[in-house]
Amino acid sequence: MFTANRFRRFDLGQKAVQGVLDKSLVGALVSIASVTLMAVLVISELLAYIKVDTSSHMAVADFHEHDAVTARLHATFPFVECKDLEVVTDHPQGGVPNSEAVSVHKRPASKAERYPFQPQGGGLGCTLDGTATVERAAGTIVIHVMHHDPSRVIFTGRFLARTKGETRSGPKAVAGQNMTHKIHDFGFGPPVKGPVGVGRNSLARSTFVSEEGSGLVKYSLKVVPISHRRMHGAEVNTHTYSSNVAFVPEAAVLQDLSSSSLLLGVEFSYDFTSVMVKYTDARRSMFELITSVCAIVGGIYTVSGLFVRGLQVVSPKKHD
Repeated sequence: MFTANRFRRFDLGQKAVQGVLDKSLVGALVSIASVTLMAVLVISELLAYIKVDTSSHMAVADFHEHDAVTARLHATFPFVECKDLEVVTDHPQGGVPNSEAVSVHKRPASKAERYPFQPQGGGLGCTLDGTATVERAAGTIVIHVMHHDPSRVIFTGRFLARTKGETRSGPKAVAGQNMTHKIHDFGFGPPVKGPVGVGRNSLARSTFVSEEGSGLVKYSLKVVPISHRRMHGAEVNTHTYSSNVAFVPEAAVLQDLSSSSLLLGVEFSYDFTSVMVKYTDARRSMFELITSVCAIVGGIYTVSGLFVRGLQVVSPKKHD
C-alpha cells in the first residue's frame, strides 16, 4: 500500500531535525514538480540548440554584368507539337535571337505532365526540359511557336473541368495555336532547398490557360540574386524572382507585324536587381546550452528548497 511515508522519499530537500534528515510530504510534491519543470525546460533548450536559425540582410550585388547565369526551364504545352516549338534567347543589349545558348530537350508529354488537359485528336503535346545560358543583364527567353496555321481549330472552355470541381458550359471554338501551358519549373541558378524565401520561384508549378486563341504570353520577371551560407561554411549562390503575366492576343500582334510566326508563344522578360539578399544559417553554441541548463537546474533546485522551508516556517509540524 502506498503510504505517505513512502511518498516522502521523493523529497530532495531533506531537512535536518535534531541531527536527522527529515523528508516531508510537501517536500516530495514540490520535488516532483521541480524535476518535471526541469525536464521540460532542459528539453526546450536542447530543441532550441538543434534548431538552425536563418538570418537575412540586404547587400549590393557583387556580380559582373557579363557573368553567365544558367536558367532552368521545364514546361509542358499540352496542345502544341514538339516540331512547332523552339526556345531562343536574345542579346542583353537587344540583338537577334540566339538559339545556340539554349540546351532544351523536346519530347512528347506524359499523361501526368499534361494533366488535367486532354488534347483533341489523340495528340500528346510537348514537354520542354533543359537550360539556357544568359548574361546577368536584362533580356528575354522566348518559346516560339514556329508553325502557325490560322485555319486550324482548337477547343478551349472545358480544359479545367476536372480541377476544383469546376464545370464549363460546352467547348468554345477558337482558331489558331492553343498557348495553354504548365510550368513545372523555371528559375535562375541552382535550385536551393531551405527556409521560406530562399530560392523560391513564383512560376514553379503554375498553369496558364489560353481561352482567346493564339497570342503571346508575356511573363515579366524581377530577378534578385541570393546567397545562402550553410552551417558548415558551404555557400550557394542562386536567384529568386517575382513575376507578372499578361496575354497579348494575335490580333494585337498583327497590328504591328505582317507575320505572327515570329512572336507567337511564351516570352520570359527578365531583369536583375542591383541588390542581393544574403541568408546565413546559425546555431547556438555549446557553451550557451551548458550555461542555460546549469541555470535551469540550479535555479529550480534552489527556489524549490526555499519554498519548502518557507512552508515549514509558516506551518510547523510535529516530527516523529
